[in-house]
Amino acid sequence: MVDQNKLQPRRLPFPHSRLLLQVFPAARTFNPSRFIDENGKLKKVDEFIPFSIGKRQCLGEGLAKMELFLFIANLFNRFELSSVNPDEPPSMKKSFGTTLRPPPYHCLARPRF
Repeated sequence: MVDQNKLQPRRLPFPHSRLLLQVFPAARTFNPSRFIDENGKLKKVDEFIPFSIGKRQCLGEGLAKMELFLFIANLFNRFELSSVNPDEPPSMKKSFGTTLRPPPYHCLARPRF
């Protein structure tokens, strides 16, 4: 990342991190309801456009969303997920790398059928 005319190695620019803090109240807290309206439908948030918009929009957006929905729905349909240690909630710490990711978390997946 270039900052004040100096190249800083091992840093990735996060140009939208400040924008997200302005758009979403309490952006650093996990709150999926900010993307759901009063009717339980997914809100279109103009500041969060993972597949772009307009004539250069990703052609596979519908397929990607459908596949993700089917995968996650089948996962919850076929397995009962629970924490290995219910007294220890998941950590909210983050690890930096190519992407921002949570630390490993162990859970049990018991088949429902």
